Amino acid sequence: MSSQQSHCEKSLFDFSIRWKMQNWDLPDMLKIEKASYVEESSWSREDIEHFTGDYGNHWCNEYSTYVAHCNEMVVGFILFRHVNDVFEIINIAVHPLYRRNKVGQSLIEKIFEARNPKNTFVEVSEYNDIAILLYLKCGFKAVDTRKRDGDTYYIFHRGEEISDFSKYETYGKFDSSFRSN
Repeated sequence: MSSQQSHCEKSLFDFSIRWKMQNWDLPDMLKIEKASYVEESSWSREDIEHFTGDYGNHWCNEYSTYVAHCNEMVVGFILFRHVNDVFEIINIAVHPLYRRNKVGQSLIEKIFEARNPKNTFVEVSEYNDIAILLYLKCGFKAVDTRKRDGDTYYIFHRGEEISDFSKYETYGKFDSSFRSN
């Protein structure tokens, strides 16, 4: 490992974020994905390509990506979709060697800086403590839960105050008995 890479791993500021993945990003993204999730829940090449279309140029421009780079290597990425002013984070992953360096937080904040969405949602497994802490740190609040495949998922939200989630059908049926303060 070069000294430049070593410095990059320790620094909070030595990575850059670019909008839209490129075809050369995909191999690194797949490695990060496999290192970040258990085999049965990690995304395949086809999954990522489905959500990014022609490398971020989806047919309806509904899906987008931001990719974090350090020394020309992908160190993290975020996939999200947007319809009008409602955003949903679909997937986020950071290379294990670059975690705890604000890469994930910076990817999330980039959406808000660049796109200024009114409402952003993300679904997180109740067992994913690291992601839960990240979203709380980024100003999200748990607003509901959803059961899927026998597991519980928290629905996190950041944005305008919402009293009726029924218009956000993309998230399926909410368990409205759950609310965080």
